[in-house]
Amino acid sequence: MMTVSVHGNAAYFGVIRVENFSMALLLPGLLVAVSCGLAGGGVAGDGRGLG
Repeated sequence: MMTVSVHGNAAYFGVIRVENFSMALLLPGLLVAVSCGLAGGGVAGDGRGLG
């Protein structure tokens, strides 16, 4: 934890660099996020799961 506090998160976890990011990735990313949210809500909503 001393490394993180002195040098920041980049020294401990590294830096992720994304090149050529386009708006074409927005729709698939949004679909994954919404479907995961719905699946998690279905599991946690009533305690009985999706089935």
